[in-house]
Amino acid sequence: MKIAPRLLFLFVLVAVLPLASFSYLNLQQDEATLRGEALGWLANMADKKAAQIGGYMSERIGDVRLLARMERTQQALLALSQAYRRYGPGSAEYARTDAAFHGFFAAYMEEGHVHNVFLITPQGEIVYTRKHGADFATSLITGPYRESQLAKAFRAARMTLEPILSTYELYAPSDNAPAAFIVAPVMVQGRFEGMFAVQLDNERLIRVATDATGLGMSGETEVAEPDGAGGARFTAPLKSDPQATMQRRVKRAAPGAPILLALGGEPGEGVKQDYRGKPVVAAWHYLPALGWGMVVKMDADEIFGPIYRQRTVMLQVLAGLLLFSSLIALYFERRISAPLERLAQTANAMSGGDMGRRVDESAPGELGQFARAFNRMAENLQTLYRTLEDRIEERTRDLHASNEQLQEEIIEREQTEAALRDSEEHLRSALDDLRYQKFALDQHAIVAITDVRGTITYVNEKFCEISGYSQAEMLGKNHRILNSGTHPAKFFHDMYRTIAAGKVWHGEICNRAKGGQLYWVMTTIVPYRDNAGKPTQYIAIRTDITARKRAEEEIRNLAFFDALTGLPNRRLLLDRLQSALLLSARSRHCGALLFLDMDRFKTLNDTLGHDCGDLMLIGVGGRIQACVREADTVARLGGDEFVVLIEEIGADMEEASQKVALIAEKIRAALAAPYSLRGHEYHSSPSIGVSMYRGNTETVDVLMKRADMAMYQAKDAGRNTVRFFDPLMQRAVEVRAELEADLRGALPNGQLQLYYQIQVDGDHRPVGAEALIRWMHPRRGMVAPAQFIPEAEESGQILDIGLWVIETACRQLAAWAQDERMRRLTLAVNVSAQQFHLRDFVELTQEVIVRHGISPERLKLELTESVVLEDVADVAGKMHALKALGVRLSLDDFGTGYSSLVYLKQLPLDQIKIDQSFVRDVTSDQNDAVMVQAIIGMAQNFRLNVIAEGVETGAQLAFLKQNGCMAYQGYLFGKPAPLAEFEALARRLFG
Repeated sequence: MKIAPRLLFLFVLVAVLPLASFSYLNLQQDEATLRGEALGWLANMADKKAAQIGGYMSERIGDVRLLARMERTQQALLALSQAYRRYGPGSAEYARTDAAFHGFFAAYMEEGHVHNVFLITPQGEIVYTRKHGADFATSLITGPYRESQLAKAFRAARMTLEPILSTYELYAPSDNAPAAFIVAPVMVQGRFEGMFAVQLDNERLIRVATDATGLGMSGETEVAEPDGAGGARFTAPLKSDPQATMQRRVKRAAPGAPILLALGGEPGEGVKQDYRGKPVVAAWHYLPALGWGMVVKMDADEIFGPIYRQRTVMLQVLAGLLLFSSLIALYFERRISAPLERLAQTANAMSGGDMGRRVDESAPGELGQFARAFNRMAENLQTLYRTLEDRIEERTRDLHASNEQLQEEIIEREQTEAALRDSEEHLRSALDDLRYQKFALDQHAIVAITDVRGTITYVNEKFCEISGYSQAEMLGKNHRILNSGTHPAKFFHDMYRTIAAGKVWHGEICNRAKGGQLYWVMTTIVPYRDNAGKPTQYIAIRTDITARKRAEEEIRNLAFFDALTGLPNRRLLLDRLQSALLLSARSRHCGALLFLDMDRFKTLNDTLGHDCGDLMLIGVGGRIQACVREADTVARLGGDEFVVLIEEIGADMEEASQKVALIAEKIRAALAAPYSLRGHEYHSSPSIGVSMYRGNTETVDVLMKRADMAMYQAKDAGRNTVRFFDPLMQRAVEVRAELEADLRGALPNGQLQLYYQIQVDGDHRPVGAEALIRWMHPRRGMVAPAQFIPEAEESGQILDIGLWVIETACRQLAAWAQDERMRRLTLAVNVSAQQFHLRDFVELTQEVIVRHGISPERLKLELTESVVLEDVADVAGKMHALKALGVRLSLDDFGTGYSSLVYLKQLPLDQIKIDQSFVRDVTSDQNDAVMVQAIIGMAQNFRLNVIAEGVETGAQLAFLKQNGCMAYQGYLFGKPAPLAEFEALARRLFG
C-alpha cells in the first residue's frame, strides 16, 4: 500500500474517527435525555388528564347522587309518576305537572354538563325526560331501548341501589349520537321509589377528554373503548379523522398500539406507532370511570427534530474532513515517496551482497538526514560483516565445551527419573485413599457422571436404588429419562447454562423413577475442566429429600385445605376471592359467591353418628365440584357450610345472574339426591344464598356477609331453595343494626320511660296498672315496643332493660305508698324469658324490693306461656320462691300458646290474663265467645283471678261481666299514658 492511503487511514483513525464517535455519542445522549424528558412530560400530562377526567366524572356522579337525594327531585318523581299512570303522558294534567318542575331541571341543564334528564319508575317506565325524545314514555325492561346502556345502567343501579355510570354508545333517541348515562336511585323515607338519570353532554365530555393544550402542532389526546373483539373503538374525533367517533377502530392484530396498551389497564409511556402508522412519543392511561383507554401523544418528528438536524450537520462536517484528509495525503505522497523508493533500491542491492552501495544524500530536510544515516549504517554493517567470521570460529570452540556439559546433564536426568519413580509410588497410595473416599461417598450420596453432551457415563448403586433403573439401563442415556414434568424448560436451560460456563450449580430437582413415583433430590453439579478451563465432564452429587418435601406439602395442605374433604379452606378461599375482585375490576366481568348450608345436618350426626356425617360432607364436596367449572373454587368453611366462587361469568349483570341461577339450581338438585351412608339411605337438601359482584367496590367481608344473609333468607323461605341477595334485605339489616346501636344508648341516656295503663274492677274502680315501656328517641321520636323489644331480646339488652323496668316500677310503688288512695294499686310488670331464666333472678328481684321498701304483694310479674314451657321444673321453683317473697304472679296472653291444665295445677299463679285477640271479637265470633267462657270457668275452678285486656266497647265489657270476669284493661277505661296523666285518671275514677 502506498503512503498516501496509509496517511489517509492514519488521519481517519487518529482524528476523524474519535471526533465522529464523540459527536455520535453526544447526539445519542442528547436524544436519550430528550426522550426521557418528553416521556416524563407526557406521562405527567397523561396523569393530569386522567385526574381531570376522573375528577370530572366524579363531580357528575356526585351531582347526580345529590340531586337524587334532593326533596325536589323526590317530589318530581312521585308527582310525575302519578300523573303518568293516572292521566297518561299526553294529558293536560301531565303537562301541568311537567311545567311545575320545568324550571328546576332546566336550571340544572343550563350548567352545560348534561344533555338530558330522566325520571324512571322502579318498573323501568321513563315517566319524564327533559327533551321528550323517542325514549320518553317507553319501558327500559320491555321497550325498544331495553338493550341500551341507559337500560343496563338502570338494571345495575336497581340491583345495587348505588349510582351507576354506563359505558359509551351510539344512542338512537339522540340522533344516534354517542352518549353516556349516570343513573342513581331515589329513596323516599328509606323506600326505593325509582331512578334519577342524566345523559351527559357529549360535546363537553369529549372536549374535556381530548383537550390537547400544550401538546404542540402534532400532539393530540386519543380516547377509545373496547370493541368486544379484542380491539378498540375511538370514542372521540381524531385530529386526522374528525369522523372517527364510534366508527374508527384499532384491530387486535396491532398489539403494540398505545390505545390497546391503555385498555390493558396498566399505565405506561414509550415510543410507539399510532393509528396512522407513524412513530409517536406517547403516554397512556386506563380511565376506569368510563372504561376508556387514553393516549396523550406527539409525533416523534416534532420532538426529535433538533436531534435529526444536528445529525445531518455532523455528517456534512465528517464528509468535509475526509475530503481535506485525501488532499493532504496526496500532497505528502508526492513529496516523500520518490526519495523513499531510491532508498529501497539501494537497500535491495546491499541485501544482494553489494555492501559498497550508497544512496544520494541530496534530498531536502529529514529525507536527506535519513539518507546520510542510512549510509553510515551501511558502513557499520560492512565492518560488522568482517568481524562475523571471527565470531563463528569462536562459537565453534564454545560448542565443544557445551557437549561436555550435556554429558553431565544426562547423569543428572537419570537421578531425576529415580525420584519420579518414588513419586509414582506416592501417587498410587493417594489413589488408594481416593478409592476409599469414593466408596464412602457412594454409601451416602447419589452420584452420576455425564459427558459435555449430557450422556450418562457413570452411576452408583444409590442412583440405581432410588431411580429403579439398573446401571446398564442408564449408561449412554440422558437425564431426560428421569424428567417428571414438574419444572419448566427454563429451569433446565438456566442449569445447563451455569455448568457450561464452568460454574457449580446447586438446587432441588423432582425426578420420576422407573415405577412412575416421584422423588426429590438436593443436587450439586460440579463441572470437571481440562487444562484450558473447558468442562469435559459433569459430576452430579444428590441426596434424597423426598420425605422433607412431603412434610412441606402436608404442612401446606393443612394451612390451605380442609382436612376432611380436601377442598380449599376459608384462608385459601379469601385469598382467591380477593384476586377475583381485582380481576373483575380490570375485566369488568361479573362473578358470584354461593353460600351453602345443608339442612338438618345436626339430625344426621345425632342419629347415624359423626362418621356418617363426615361421609356425607365428603360427598357434598364432590357433588358441588361436579356441577361447576374446573376454574371455579369450591371451599368448605367448617361444619356443613360450603362456599362456591364463580369467576368471569359475563359482562352483563342480568345475563350473569341468570347463568348463576341455573348453576345454583343444578347444585341444589345434585345435593338433594339421596346419600348412601354405611348402608343407610339419607335425604338432605341445601339452602343456597347468592351474592353477585362486579369490580372491587365491595370488600371480601361484605360479599361473604351478603351471601350468608341470602342463605338465611333461603332457610326462612322453607329450605331446599336458592335466594339471591336483595339490596332491600341489606337495607333492612342496616336499619336493624342502626336500631340496635341506638338502643344501646337508650338506657344510659335516659330515653326509656314507663307508661301506665289502668286496670279496673267490675265497678270501674282502679285496682292497678300495667307498666308498659316506651322509647323516646331524639331523632326517631316515639318508638313502639313492637319495634325494639325483639331486637333487645336478640341482642341480650333485654336483661338490663328488664332490670330497669322492675327497678322503676318498685320506685313508683314506693312513691304511691305515701298516697292514701294510690297505695292500694297493684303494678304489673312484664318479664321476658331471658330475664326470668337468669340464675339469680329471684335474688335480684328481692334486692330491689328491699331497697325501695315496698309491699311485695303490690308488685305483679306477668309471664308468658313461652317462659313457662321451656323448663317447667325450673320455672315452678322460681315462681314458688317469688311467691314466698309475697310477689304476685300472672300468666299473660293465656290461650294463645300451648295452654295446659298440667302447669296451671303445678304453678303458684294468682291471675290469668285473657288475650285481647279473644276479647276483640267476643261479641261477633262464637268461637271466641266459647273460648273466653271456658277460660273464665277454668280459672274459677282453680281459684284464680281473671283479667281481660283489650276491652274497647261496652258490649265486650257486658259479655265479660255476664260470664264472671273479675278485672278489665283496655281503651274503654284508658290508654297507656305517662305517669302524670295516669295518676290524674286514677284519682278521677277514685272520685
